[in-house]
Amino acid sequence: MLKELFGSRSTEQIFLNLAHGGELHLSAISKNSGIGATALLRKLNELESIGILVSRQFGRTRLYSFNPILTKLNWCHWHQFINLSSLKYSDQKPIDYGGHAHF
Repeated sequence: MLKELFGSRSTEQIFLNLAHGGELHLSAISKNSGIGATALLRKLNELESIGILVSRQFGRTRLYSFNPILTKLNWCHWHQFINLSSLKYSDQKPIDYGGHAHF
C-alpha cells in the first residue's frame, strides 16, 4: 500500500510497525511483517545511519524507534497523510509488539 511512497516493503513495514508500536525490537517487526530478520536489520541500520531511526540497547535486545527530533516535526501531518487508523492488515489478527497486542 505505502511501498511506493517508502521505496520498499521493508521500509513500509518498519514505519508502520514503529508508528503503531513505538519502540520495537527486530524480532517483533519481523514477526508482524513476515519479512526476514536479515533484510529488516539491513534496512533498520540504513534508516538509523541517515537519522530517521534511533536505537538503544536494553539488555541483550536492541530497540528501534523514530528519531525523537523528527517525530516532533509535524508528526501529526504524517498521521493525517498516512491515516494509520484506516489501514487493514490482511489477516486481522493481533499484532505482537513485544508483549502488547494491538488490532
